[in-house]
Amino acid sequence: MRQLQVLRRWWNSIRIRMMAMLLLVNIIIIAILAAGAYTIYKDSFIRELAGSRTDVLRQIAERSRQFKTNLYILSNLFESNPGFRTYATELNADNREEFYSLMDSTTRQLQESFIQPELDFYVVYVSASGIGYCSRPVPEGYDYMDPRLKVWNRRVVEADGEIVDVGSYRDRSLGTASFSAARAILDGDDIVGFLMINADERQLYNMYEDVIRDGSNIYVTNDMGQIISSSRGELIGFNYFNRDKLQQLFGSQDYMITLAEGEPVLFTRYVDTESGFTIFEEAPLEKVLQPLRSIRHVVIVLALLCLAGGIVMAWHFSRRIAAPIQTLRDDLRDVEQGNLHQTFAISSYTELNELSRGMADMMECIRGLIESISKNEQQKRRIELNWLQAQINPHFIYNTLFPSNAWWTCIGMRMLPLC
Repeated sequence: MRQLQVLRRWWNSIRIRMMAMLLLVNIIIIAILAAGAYTIYKDSFIRELAGSRTDVLRQIAERSRQFKTNLYILSNLFESNPGFRTYATELNADNREEFYSLMDSTTRQLQESFIQPELDFYVVYVSASGIGYCSRPVPEGYDYMDPRLKVWNRRVVEADGEIVDVGSYRDRSLGTASFSAARAILDGDDIVGFLMINADERQLYNMYEDVIRDGSNIYVTNDMGQIISSSRGELIGFNYFNRDKLQQLFGSQDYMITLAEGEPVLFTRYVDTESGFTIFEEAPLEKVLQPLRSIRHVVIVLALLCLAGGIVMAWHFSRRIAAPIQTLRDDLRDVEQGNLHQTFAISSYTELNELSRGMADMMECIRGLIESISKNEQQKRRIELNWLQAQINPHFIYNTLFPSNAWWTCIGMRMLPLC
């Protein structure tokens, strides 16, 4: 119980309360400044990083556009070849071998002379009558990517001879996930066959493999949201997003922080309107913010240093503010012990100076009252003494003049003290 009282008395000290208040204010200010500075720096860092990654995605988009353009050029070269047009419109079992020879020769020639020699492509053609050609060896029963058996048939038919992107078609017979530039070959209004210029998606992936960050994933999608290339090969051919919903999420920005598989990620994109490709990157936020750890440690160290400085300043200022109050308290204790000549000579803050002067004036008044009472007491004693003397003097005179009568008077009246 006594310890509790001592603790309560210690806590009620103005110096302790003032020091605690100053420390609390320092902690709040330091915490707000540190958290605010780190948050602002983090947002700026993410914005700058997202901008740099968007530039990287733009480069990937340019390479992807060139990859697509090359396949389109090849498709146009085949489609505009007179020999191909002749065989395509008149292809049958009799001239099939000649058609194969023409296609092999043309394909080989383009592979050797094409402006992008590193592009490894293969050609697939299937006629309306079911005769198929592939520039690569194929197993028996190969369907030659016949669009009539695929879900993208309508798109090819409705394109009316124009090229249609087939996003990373999984050719299980050849063991590839190929990006295909497919088109219908027309003879007037009739479709006589389908031409597909294909290239393994891994070639496209190799164009951006070196810019993939640790733990991040990159997706190249077409205008339908279908993944045509990705660092995650198992997702190729799947629809990655709902275009309208994704546009709502991004708004006018090219990056956002969202959740992917339950983990926060920095999600950036670049839309290439010329090719119709949209490039996305998912980067784990923990990896992205890893360079900020050192900054965070610096901020924490600076905050602790500021807090230590705040503690020193709080101790110093609370001591300076409480010192004159403690001096005034000690002077009052001297007065309690009987020192009525205490002057309360404190030169400090305005309020304490006024309080000190007031207490000094009060002590002066008390000393004046005590002196006045002392004088009154002395005067009262003199008056009482004079009064007693006035009573004693008549008897003394009488006893001096009539000593014999005084003795009998004293005996008769038993007033011995007067004799």
